[in-house]
Amino acid sequence: MKSGRIFMAIWAAGWITLISSCAIQPDKDSYQLTRSEKAICDSLKLDPSIIRDLRKYTAAEVEPFHYSRSKMYANNTVTELEPIRLTGVIF
Repeated sequence: MKSGRIFMAIWAAGWITLISSCAIQPDKDSYQLTRSEKAICDSLKLDPSIIRDLRKYTAAEVEPFHYSRSKMYANNTVTELEPIRLTGVIF
């Protein structure tokens, strides 16, 4: 019976943590773009509010969208061969 109460306490604490962490999201208007993000927006003529909106969901690095038909792997480095750059961003 005691182990059941411990399990329920841990379960409840986990849910409280999950709910509170989901509720704490940066205000899209207060997020300040990094120098790199500003440069990407400027070069692609992209509205900075798009990056601010996406920041509610991810903190991953932003880079211009690119696609490569092939890659070369050497010395723990990946090199895209003939990358195709498109207007857009990836995270």
